Amino acid sequence: MSVYKCFKSGIQQGFSRWRLAFYLWMISLLVSLITVVPLLSIIGKNLGHSLLGQPVAMPFELSLVEIFLNNQTLLGPYISLLLLFGLVLAFFSVFLNGGLFGRTLSAEKTNLRDFLADGTRFFWRFFLSLLTFIPFLLILLILYRILVSPLNLWTEKAVTEWPLIIASNLRLVFFLLFWSIFRMSLDLVRIILVKEDSRVIPSLRATFLFLRQHFFEFWGLFLLLGLVYLLLTLGFFFLGKLFSSQQLAGIIMTIILGQAQVFFRMLARIVFISAESCYYMVKKQN
Repeated sequence: MSVYKCFKSGIQQGFSRWRLAFYLWMISLLVSLITVVPLLSIIGKNLGHSLLGQPVAMPFELSLVEIFLNNQTLLGPYISLLLLFGLVLAFFSVFLNGGLFGRTLSAEKTNLRDFLADGTRFFWRFFLSLLTFIPFLLILLILYRILVSPLNLWTEKAVTEWPLIIASNLRLVFFLLFWSIFRMSLDLVRIILVKEDSRVIPSLRATFLFLRQHFFEFWGLFLLLGLVYLLLTLGFFFLGKLFSSQQLAGIIMTIILGQAQVFFRMLARIVFISAESCYYMVKKQN
């Protein structure tokens, strides 16, 4: 009953916080432009005289990898810029998560100023919570490797392609299951950080005590939300296949659909946090 109640509450809360999803979409679009433009500028300046015969559309094409291997003067600044952006985006992601959790779990109306304030307020605690969860992630990865090891032995003796296909799909399913445990647990730590306004270590302790009692039901809620998210994401994928990339109208519709999918991901994140918080509060009050 708690799972269904919080599943429904999460969806309602998510749609009521559409403005927060809009802020996240706007920021992600701006950051994407800031990230991509310098990369394409470096490539354009160095490859403008090349014999490719067409403008470079993607900075990660195989043809560019081949060119990088033969052009060290281009590879150096390109990799340096990628590493710099990756480091900056990692810290910026923690900041955005602080604002996302803070505003999602607040009873007040959402505005950009409070979103930025929450990002600053929870930044270091969220950053430390992520660092403390790295050993937990490593343990999950070890368990994953142990679980899929029989599949590796099975595929080594395969004489047809079917064992390879089945094993590949099973590895993906197992990986997603273990990843969901990691994300669910990290979400709960951050929910407790915001709800209780506590420090990292007490929040970690409260998280593991809570999961010890309610792990499978809480995980079931997370997987249910994940299944709905996956089905809707597949809907976006198949809808995108309807538009031709050879026509201008098709390209425009693909871009619009892509941005709609980004907005949907932001909205789905709010739904996940709201449903998880609902479950935590219901069980805490019982």
